[in-house]
Amino acid sequence: MRKLLSFYRLSGYCCFFCFFLCGCSLLFVTGNCYPHPLPNALETAIRCMEVHQFQEAKNLLMAFLKSSPHSIDALLLYQDAISREPGNDKEKQDFQQRLASQEANLQSYLLSRQKSRLSQKIQEMEVLLLQKPSWHLAIHQDLAKAYLESKEYSKAREHIKAILEEEPCMPQAHILYSWYFLHVLDWNQALSHARIAKQGNPYLVKPYFFEAASEMVQGNYFSSLQWFKKIRILFPSYKWDQDEELGCQSAFWREISSLKRQKLWNSGLALSQEALEFFPKQSLFLTYHAEFLLALNQKKEAEEFLAKSLTYNPYHLSTVQLYRRMLLEKDCYPKAFEIWERIVPKKLLYHDENSLSPIYKSLKDAFQKANTANAESLCSLAKALESVGWEIEARIVYQKIPGSEAKQKQLSQKIGFFEDLETFFSAYYDTGILNIAQVISYINKIAKKNQISLTTYPSQEFSSYFVLVREADPFDPKPGSLGDYLLQANKVLDLGNNYGHIDARIMNRLSLRKHNLAEENLQYQSILGDETLVDNYLGYQSGSSKVAGRAFLSSKGFYVALDTIRPSLGAIKYLYARMKAIPLPSKPDNSYSTIANDLLAQSFRHIPLPETQEKWDILYQEFLARQIETVHKHELGHVKDFPCFLPLYQNWDNLFTMLWRSQFSPEKIHTRFESVAEIFGLTHSQYPHYYLSQLLDRLDVDFSGLFELVHWAWYGTPPEKDPYYQTAKKIFQDISQFLPQKTLSTLPSVSEKELEIILKKLYKKSKYIRVCE
Repeated sequence: MRKLLSFYRLSGYCCFFCFFLCGCSLLFVTGNCYPHPLPNALETAIRCMEVHQFQEAKNLLMAFLKSSPHSIDALLLYQDAISREPGNDKEKQDFQQRLASQEANLQSYLLSRQKSRLSQKIQEMEVLLLQKPSWHLAIHQDLAKAYLESKEYSKAREHIKAILEEEPCMPQAHILYSWYFLHVLDWNQALSHARIAKQGNPYLVKPYFFEAASEMVQGNYFSSLQWFKKIRILFPSYKWDQDEELGCQSAFWREISSLKRQKLWNSGLALSQEALEFFPKQSLFLTYHAEFLLALNQKKEAEEFLAKSLTYNPYHLSTVQLYRRMLLEKDCYPKAFEIWERIVPKKLLYHDENSLSPIYKSLKDAFQKANTANAESLCSLAKALESVGWEIEARIVYQKIPGSEAKQKQLSQKIGFFEDLETFFSAYYDTGILNIAQVISYINKIAKKNQISLTTYPSQEFSSYFVLVREADPFDPKPGSLGDYLLQANKVLDLGNNYGHIDARIMNRLSLRKHNLAEENLQYQSILGDETLVDNYLGYQSGSSKVAGRAFLSSKGFYVALDTIRPSLGAIKYLYARMKAIPLPSKPDNSYSTIANDLLAQSFRHIPLPETQEKWDILYQEFLARQIETVHKHELGHVKDFPCFLPLYQNWDNLFTMLWRSQFSPEKIHTRFESVAEIFGLTHSQYPHYYLSQLLDRLDVDFSGLFELVHWAWYGTPPEKDPYYQTAKKIFQDISQFLPQKTLSTLPSVSEKELEIILKKLYKKSKYIRVCE
């Protein structure tokens, strides 16, 4: 199979090469659309640039400019080729000399293009469009790009239409039209124009990515992968950008995840192997590959892949889980605990106020004392493992203890029940046709199948409670209920409602604490969860656990999901580079990212970091602590806010006031609730610099990324309408007004005392939206 694949790849490369040599000017088009007529050399240069053969393009353009030195099309193409291939100083100097020989208007136009972003030169280009109508096609293109960059979509469309009125089949204009439709999330029109562009110029690479992205939006990940693979074969010299790489990774991830859920082990193994050919250092695919190998009983090979995965990312939960189990099978007890303890927040885990701390301290002690020759020590370890909710690990240890068959059977029933729950909710999320009573009925059938005793049955009383509150109480579940059963297994059940779907989240608990916020006269509980067994609806649909925390409408407290916010080693190194102001080519150097980097450095400035590998573990723990604190305080903002409206029958006046101020708009209502929580979180955080940097990062959405926009299509709203985006934008507008120079760029330089005063002013100003104060 691999030889056959190699043959097809070689054939693809040969066909591509022959097609290029036989004349880049040949076009294969369909329908009635013909390409925008350009001189042959310019057509060929465009195609060379599309496949990242910039030197060939520059050679062609330089030859063309000798005969047509004032061709604006050639000059623009040459300028773009130089900017996209770094390290050619002599060529840049030659181009500057060539610019000096141009008339003043053209010279000014070209200089402005290379010195700044197009969106910063809109006014000059609009003037130039009137002065030089003969340049109109080139200037219209740049203006369309500039308006897309500045998110002025209606104006961008005007310039694109102006091009198409004269040149209806101009490929570059149709690609711009595709980007326009992407920004307004009209994927059908975007794909349609990308296909027209491909008809006009089959060397355009982007239309193939549009095809892949469109399949992803529709959830056809296998079809999406075929487009990605076709791009690799047809355009081997094309250098993928980070967004395109991540899009391909996402398609692999989702398709492999689907095969895993369906337990198609051989298919999953083949696809994960293919993913590793594309991304050999991606720990996610290395771990998936190991999982499929384990399912096929190839333990030795699986261990090799897991060990490699840990070298690339020692903080990946699934990798640690699998490797931990393999180490237990091999009687490597201290190491099995060590690799797990490395990825959890130890300060919170062993905190005196964590009511779960005793069972984790007992677990650590049991790991340290475990000895294969001592059945009693193994029995203590097995009990400790079960008490923290690691049933699979507990069964592994019990299998080493003679006479423990009954216990092994009991654990197998429990594990089977959890696996069936996961299968049930995955199937339900794909259809969404069940009500709460039906969901509970199915859960009871699953429990009965696995000989698990549950006494929860659908009732009118429960249904009424669910309609009003839309959640089960994870702090005080009904005796004999699913929540109560899970609580005894150190798991938390979040049974709620998300986007009209009943959903559930089941996680192991790491921490359970009671808090008293004296200055707010507020008592609440918090759960720190990890190792999600059943994901919530939004996490399932998005392919990742996007819900980092949720406040319960009962106002008793909330949970924080550690497996959602746990950073990878790559993320930690990226954070470190930002703190040290190391240039990051993947991130545009704009005001938001610059300020965010300065604030990050402020947040970590007191942390001593040795110049050894240990610094990554230190940074990981500090980063994780800030992530947990940020979600914690945000959810606490919701807990403080909810009593203003619940119970409904006691708070109709507050509810109506809020609805009136929000103009009865669901989008504005959502934004209002998130704004209240975010401002409370920021103004009460013990890491305000870090919190501010996170908010600024929200404003740094990459609107130019095709596959970044895929995620927004799944989310169902453009980035600028996202409640979290709008909230962050408004917060910084208000903060700017409190700064001495009214300029956000001065924020990192204010003292801690000044920042405290600014945040107090922000909280005071937010009183209007809080309704109850």
